[in-house]
Amino acid sequence: MKSANTRLLENIAKASIQSDASIRQALEAIDRSTLKICFICDPDRRVCGVATDGDIRRALLSGAELSDPIRGYMKTTF
Repeated sequence: MKSANTRLLENIAKASIQSDASIRQALEAIDRSTLKICFICDPDRRVCGVATDGDIRRALLSGAELSDPIRGYMKTTF
């Protein structure tokens, strides 16, 4: 049986995407993780932003497209 820390690390990995990913890829990352948040990482795998389904929903309602880069809608203060 996996420890709680192992499960958490696996979920963080599932919820992590590159900073050049699209909004669609961010939604897919949120969907495959139980954390309900997406971690956007720079090329050195450092977290440079986060996005929730609510952040993405607001972006789409304001006219964003699923193909748009998530970096324009991520939160950078966390």
